[in-house]
Amino acid sequence: MNPIELVENQIQRGNEILENLSRMRERPSSYINVIAYNEDDIQNNRKSINSWQYFTIDILISIYGGDDDHVINFKDTITSKDKGFNYQREFCDEVNSGLSILEAIRESIKMGIALKDKTDKSVLKPSKIFISHKTEDNPFVEELVSLIELIIGTDSSRLFCSSIGGYDIKPGKEILSELKRQFEEYNVLFIVVHSPRYYTSPVCLNEMGAAWVLGANFCSFLTPDCKYNMLNGVIDARYMSIKVNDSRDMVISKLNSFKDYLLDTFSIDKDSFNLTRWEKKRNEFIDKASTLESDISKASTEEKKIIKAKANISAELVSKNPYIIAITNRGDGEARNLELKLDDKCDGMLFSGLDHFPIEYLKNGRHVNLTLYPCLGDPDQFKLFFSWEEKGNKFYSEDLIII
Repeated sequence: MNPIELVENQIQRGNEILENLSRMRERPSSYINVIAYNEDDIQNNRKSINSWQYFTIDILISIYGGDDDHVINFKDTITSKDKGFNYQREFCDEVNSGLSILEAIRESIKMGIALKDKTDKSVLKPSKIFISHKTEDNPFVEELVSLIELIIGTDSSRLFCSSIGGYDIKPGKEILSELKRQFEEYNVLFIVVHSPRYYTSPVCLNEMGAAWVLGANFCSFLTPDCKYNMLNGVIDARYMSIKVNDSRDMVISKLNSFKDYLLDTFSIDKDSFNLTRWEKKRNEFIDKASTLESDISKASTEEKKIIKAKANISAELVSKNPYIIAITNRGDGEARNLELKLDDKCDGMLFSGLDHFPIEYLKNGRHVNLTLYPCLGDPDQFKLFFSWEEKGNKFYSEDLIII
């Protein structure tokens, strides 16, 4: 088999394991609201997952060698010890983490990117910024490019942006081969402009997957209509993310760090850098970018005024003994395919009831409960993020929980 067939076989096997996990059998538990599973199911699924993981590692090593970043990253998805609170969810999270890496590797292979050709000589390559974005987000990207130009200048050898004249692909060149060339000739700082539109583009997702597999450095900007809980794929909120309509102090701090990083990356003398001009330009960028609409948003303003969610999903702490969080539909319509995403602060916190999600539909006036088991060191407040569908349209909400 060729490399892509080997990788695709492992992706197929991982999806089969997820299907088996969906059929795990529950058994009675002596603890209220705690899910327990059949011991045979736990042991058999653990063995299947480990077998899949280690066979995948052997395949990747045979293709690329054992010291490549993507092999190391796949190894990092292996959980050394199960928490045992909700085996089904823990197993699914572990397998999905591995699948995300394999899918990114598959896309990079399709683009003809050979990781095994990457050597230590890469450190001698010049640096270049690559901005990955959806065309409809051009108004935001134009403001971002203008900000970057103030820091690194207008040299086209330092910036690639397919929608901005002077930084785009030259006439007559095929886009995928040109993208491959950028990664081969430069140490790339990969900037993703995250938006609801970005994840609808196969080209954008291919760019993101290829950059991740190649070990590029990452930075993310979020358009005003993009929320952190929308981020998915191989690049998520763990990387430096700048949401322009966050609190102003936070955005200023992150943009200053972004500026310092670019000055270091492109070896620009900090002492001669004009901070007064920077502060003015930075503040202008925040003011403009935080109120921009995408080209699609502008074209559909009237339609968006008509389309409003009838469901209203909210969460509140209704009891502290035990800690019960009620997730309620207070609207007039049904929320279909209701999904829940936890705040990053919730990592390691113990919840019961997460297996209810996604919920096929939650009728108006109905609710579902989560039970929280606080432990020493848990945050005293966190957010819950929701998404649901109504007549083909996607809606979002979030709530702050204080314990």
